[in-house]
Amino acid sequence: PDIVQLLNIFFEHADNPDVFNSTAHACIEKLPAKLLLKASPQLLVQLSHQTPSVASFVHDIIFDLMREHYHDLIFSIIVMKNSKNFSRASAADKILQKFHDIMPDEYNEIELIRKALLRAAVTWNERIVQIITDAFDHYSRGNYDRMIASLQTILVLTKKPKCEMHQQFKETYQDSLNQLEKFINSYTLHNNSVIQQLAQWCQKMQDSVNDTLKEIHMIQLSSISPQLCEKTHFKLAVPGTYKPGKPINRIKYFVGQFNVYMSKQQPKDVIIMGEDG
Repeated sequence: PDIVQLLNIFFEHADNPDVFNSTAHACIEKLPAKLLLKASPQLLVQLSHQTPSVASFVHDIIFDLMREHYHDLIFSIIVMKNSKNFSRASAADKILQKFHDIMPDEYNEIELIRKALLRAAVTWNERIVQIITDAFDHYSRGNYDRMIASLQTILVLTKKPKCEMHQQFKETYQDSLNQLEKFINSYTLHNNSVIQQLAQWCQKMQDSVNDTLKEIHMIQLSSISPQLCEKTHFKLAVPGTYKPGKPINRIKYFVGQFNVYMSKQQPKDVIIMGEDG
């Protein structure tokens, strides 16, 4: 808590050259990595500090931490790359590019994990149901163009399956997808008959996909990412176990099945074996 308070006071006044010059390198930069990592949320948000010298200073601290302690930081920075704050997103992207240049194996491994777990976290079935829910919302408000735009994303999404699970979805619902494309292509403004057909399509598709979701109690990792399923002996530590200065318990492998909990958001249970057994 003391370090967080120190950082908050420092960054609040860091645009003052006297404060920055007397504190940045003499104090903040010399804090132990353990404390800086615990205060990483306060550091990361300052990548978009209004004073360029301060933002650059934070960039250097974060990147120095990343070299050795990427286990604890990398996913937060990847999330920040998608921030709506442009300068923060740009700064995070630069850090990730530099990390990729000096540690390409680690970066590629982390991207493999991230992409596979995202596909598991929100499957195509769940995404389609959400898109249809959004389309229904636009329909109820009379925003038919936005309804069409939402439904078009289904066609775009399913054009190029990225894994076996996606391919299975496309094969199961190909006739329905063809019907949706036909309706959308025949749509013109204020064409009520097509709008009604689309509404009926949405209801039928939503019911069908929801029924399928209720039957999915387990997801095979191989159907989402054969590469992650086959890979062993990772460089990345088991999430949540990394502590600076302590032996690193790296990921040995991912267990090949994800259990699905039958609650509204359908969370998945991921099991990782560490090298410590």
